[in-house]
Amino acid sequence: MDYTKPLVEIHLPPPLVVLSIYGVFVVYFATFVVDYFILQYGRRVLPTKLVNSVIAIIHTLVPMLVISNNQEWNFLFAFSPPLIIIYGCSFPIEEFNLQNWIIALIKTTFEIRKTDADLIRSKAEIRVIGLYRFVKSCIKVMIGYKFINPWLPAHSADVLNYPPFSAEGFYFLTLFILKFYLLTGILDVFFGLEQCVLGIQTVTSMHRPYFASGPRNFWGRRWNMYVTYFIHSQIFAFKPKAEHKKSDDVKDQKKPVKQSNAVKGFLSYVISGVLHEIIVISALRKVTFEITAFFIIQGIGAFIEINLKKKVGMKGEPIGIIRVFCVVLNLIFMITTARLFTAPFLREEFFGYNSQSLSLHNEKLVFY
Repeated sequence: MDYTKPLVEIHLPPPLVVLSIYGVFVVYFATFVVDYFILQYGRRVLPTKLVNSVIAIIHTLVPMLVISNNQEWNFLFAFSPPLIIIYGCSFPIEEFNLQNWIIALIKTTFEIRKTDADLIRSKAEIRVIGLYRFVKSCIKVMIGYKFINPWLPAHSADVLNYPPFSAEGFYFLTLFILKFYLLTGILDVFFGLEQCVLGIQTVTSMHRPYFASGPRNFWGRRWNMYVTYFIHSQIFAFKPKAEHKKSDDVKDQKKPVKQSNAVKGFLSYVISGVLHEIIVISALRKVTFEITAFFIIQGIGAFIEINLKKKVGMKGEPIGIIRVFCVVLNLIFMITTARLFTAPFLREEFFGYNSQSLSLHNEKLVFY
């Protein structure tokens, strides 16, 4: 059986233009200027939904039509602008101007879940912690490149030759996940530096995700917290307009399904999956729906976790031996399903040729 091919694979036509990294920067800067004028003036004369739809179409088409000659930068170009524009589309019309927009975007990097200890720290302490985060994150990125790469194959696509549940496939997939985790430390490099300069506590991107007790804890409290805060702020902030004041006899009625937090939580996984899929499509030029499937499975897992806790009457996080069991079970779940997320990147050699691989020196890469 060929494990390297996805169940669905739709090839996109080549991009209209391939530019240098600087050329694509110019294109996106021009796009942001257009976005600003549309958001500033278009929403005053046209329906907001129409304006938002136009902007969404623009930011879907631009990375499909114009790319750089660097694959990693294509991923960044496709990822960052949509987040910025989504936030701009939700900005109140009467408060929208360039200064307020930039300030609000900077504030999205500030930590919103502060502990009591965080609240009493001085600016000097916050700056020192920011410097520590900066140094620690630089070390994490270095470890990802220098110490993990030698144990990976020269060609990342080779990992997909192993059956999904084989020891070798599980081993290499775990290493790639570890590498990805360490390289995402680049986010905390910038956040730590920002905290050190401004003296304001910024969001910590990763909170020891390997200790997560379940999918909900993993995505909601530990992994890529900046994007998590961002998506949740856009979904959970939405409140349907009340048509009339509720009377006493209907106050106790349950919320409609479409308004429940459980459904909104699941919707955040679906939206995250679609956004990641669009990003991968624009960077790799293929549609496989693997990443969308991955996030839907994660959403289902989180939904099951919530309902199981309700049934057994568990409030908060598990403790003791139950927590150890949950952490191990979640690690197995994450690594097993991560094949769906990583497969598009591994298949297209997104990480490039690994010249550090021990396999190039005829040394063993697998354990027996």
